Amino acid sequence: MSKLIQKVLLTWVLMTGLIASPVTFAEANVRVSISDAVAMVQQRFNATAIKTDTVRDGDHVLYRIRLVSSDRSRVWTVTVDAQTGQVQ
Repeated sequence: MSKLIQKVLLTWVLMTGLIASPVTFAEANVRVSISDAVAMVQQRFNATAIKTDTVRDGDHVLYRIRLVSSDRSRVWTVTVDAQTGQVQ
C-alpha cells in the first residue's frame, strides 16, 4: 500500500472516529490522543487501522481500533485506554 493511500486512509479513519465519538473530551481525563493510539497500535502490530471508535466505560475513555494485518490475512480489534495508553 502506498504511503499516500495510507495517509489518506488514516486521516479518514481518525476523522470518522472523532466525528462519531459520543465522548466529550473536556469531561474526560484523556492523556493519549486517538491519533497517538492509532500510531502506537499500527507500529506494535505491524498493521493498518481501518476503523476507530471512541467509547466511555464509566469514567474511562477507550479507543476501539480495528486493524488489518500488513498481508491483509487477518482483521482484529484492540482497545486502548485513553488515560493510560494500555492496550487490551
